[in-house]
Amino acid sequence: MDLKTLLVHIDAEAPSPALIRCAIDMAQRHGAGLFGVAGVQPAAARVGFDGAALAAAWYAEEREQAEAALKRAEDQFYALVPKQTKHGFRSFLDSPNAAVAAMAHRADLILVGSHPAGRADHERHLDVGELVLAAGRPVLVVGSGVMQVWADKVVIAWKDTREARRAVADALPLLRTASEVLVAVVDEGDEHAARQSADELAGWLDSHGVNPRSALLALEEGGHAATIAEAAERMGADLVVAGGYGHSRMREWLLGGMTRGLLAETTLNRLFSN
Repeated sequence: MDLKTLLVHIDAEAPSPALIRCAIDMAQRHGAGLFGVAGVQPAAARVGFDGAALAAAWYAEEREQAEAALKRAEDQFYALVPKQTKHGFRSFLDSPNAAVAAMAHRADLILVGSHPAGRADHERHLDVGELVLAAGRPVLVVGSGVMQVWADKVVIAWKDTREARRAVADALPLLRTASEVLVAVVDEGDEHAARQSADELAGWLDSHGVNPRSALLALEEGGHAATIAEAAERMGADLVVAGGYGHSRMREWLLGGMTRGLLAETTLNRLFSN
């Protein structure tokens, strides 16, 4: 698959010029179209039945503020994207996650910014973990302040699971142009099986024009995510490719430890698929 259309989430509360410029750069290098999307869901007043008029007034004010924030995000997007890049913008009076999900079918890759964990206001703030699990498209979480993702040196956090296989396949357009690709397997006690799995993936990648090397990593004290992050730092990697593990239960997204840990590494660029 080639990258023909990129989708970038614009945080209506605090649009990131760095993220927009990163998306522009990637779109231009791949000859892709670029679409921005933003969402803000007006908050409803928590009042009883006798407060209907107050609730209506509250919602009208919330909607006005949301529309103003969305307009500012749109203006910033159009001000930064050059005319020669095919582009467009959609805004939604809905949660950021719902907004991105509504446009995900148009994207080959979704770009989002890095955010601190624990932001509870999902009416205005994107839940990246939920998006990874729900989007049905690869999600590139760009490190804080990063304006270019070259994907020149790439670490694949490999374990032979559906999610990791999907992530590697989705990352092929970036892996093919990388100068160095490391298939990194964290040692979980069966060294022979781990090395065999890494070698088999390396063979598959080689058949698709990628020339990787593999390494078995000793588990660091901080867990799998810290082990992968340390390997990426040693290599000078500018991208980590990983499966996005998790499942939903009554709309509560439960992420695996690897995914949770890598999402917290806000200085890394991370590509997730589920």
